[in-house]
Amino acid sequence: MAGGRIAGDHRAVAADVWNELAGSSSPFVQWEWLRCLEESGSASLERGWSPAHLLLEHGGAPIGLCPLYVRDVSHGEFVSYLGMERAAHAAGIPTGPRAVVGVPHTPVVGPRLLVGGGGNGPGAKARRRQLGEALIEQARRLDWASVHVHFCSEQEATLLRSCGFVVRRSWQYLWTNKDYSSFEEFLACLRSKRRTMIRREMRALEDQGLRLGQQQGSEVGEAGFRDMARAYARTAQRHGDRRPRLNDRFFALLYEQFSSHIEFQVAEDRDGVVGRALSVRWGNSLYGRYWGCMRPQPFLHFNVAYYAGIASCIRGAVERYDPGQGGEYKWARGFEAVPVYSAHWYAAAGLHQAVEKWAERESQWVGRQMAGYGSRGAFRESGG
Repeated sequence: MAGGRIAGDHRAVAADVWNELAGSSSPFVQWEWLRCLEESGSASLERGWSPAHLLLEHGGAPIGLCPLYVRDVSHGEFVSYLGMERAAHAAGIPTGPRAVVGVPHTPVVGPRLLVGGGGNGPGAKARRRQLGEALIEQARRLDWASVHVHFCSEQEATLLRSCGFVVRRSWQYLWTNKDYSSFEEFLACLRSKRRTMIRREMRALEDQGLRLGQQQGSEVGEAGFRDMARAYARTAQRHGDRRPRLNDRFFALLYEQFSSHIEFQVAEDRDGVVGRALSVRWGNSLYGRYWGCMRPQPFLHFNVAYYAGIASCIRGAVERYDPGQGGEYKWARGFEAVPVYSAHWYAAAGLHQAVEKWAERESQWVGRQMAGYGSRGAFRESGG
């Protein structure tokens, strides 16, 4: 009979075993990505992310896995809990410790119940269910106040609901390549107002003496990743984050472990690179992850983090561009709202039931919001 146990950090599971269970659909659940986060200390007990990965075994052989972290607070998870936590505290109900299944500092949809075989092999659904049930079993055994599975697939959310989890729905913005032959063809599919706005913002960059470019992570060397780390840290500190989520060591490890999958979209002048966006190219998707600039300039972020990424996808026939979490301004620039899911279990039965009722209303509100974005989107009604 299969059973779950807490294995510890990424070192407790061999890289080849982990990656076989993780499959190839997402770069962010690969052993190497988690190594970068954990070994750098960016995802550590000190930073509020204590690794406690859940391993499902049968006869001593690993058959399933969840990337799991134990936390005391929800800050930095990119899923809002503020109202629920206030209500729980007012009622004297503890909200921690909390187990979070997902990837720290990475609000990207991907598999969370890792069972190998692309998640579709014989017995895969049964193993995913066993993982869902094991999460609740471990929560009860270790006295966790709650379990949260963030940015899971819709299929996983449905399965977790049948295991007793509450499913919440929200949205993110993605860009889809509709077989565009050029950036101009993409622009031609937009409403006139949006097309004019983007062209104005791109001209503003040129007027500042800046030009857009692209660099491959395998070509820039370690120095290029150091420059990205400096730009990222400076930008985070400029926005009030005195201790950025990711440190220099993370970017150094990223160079060692992942450089062949990294692209940099850059804006540069005669003196060098002014702004950078680090993206991960994986299969038919481009994931915009980190952004930084040495000096703020008008429309620099939109050009480097959005338009250069779209242009890269068109040139490379990449199907999808995920620019990162948040930002309602994205839908006005050709990104479209898509649903994202999370699943939640609370040890306190009263709190669990209250969240379940609230999540139903939240889902209805999300549906109305997404319908509104669709009707007021950037694309012309007759095309795109």
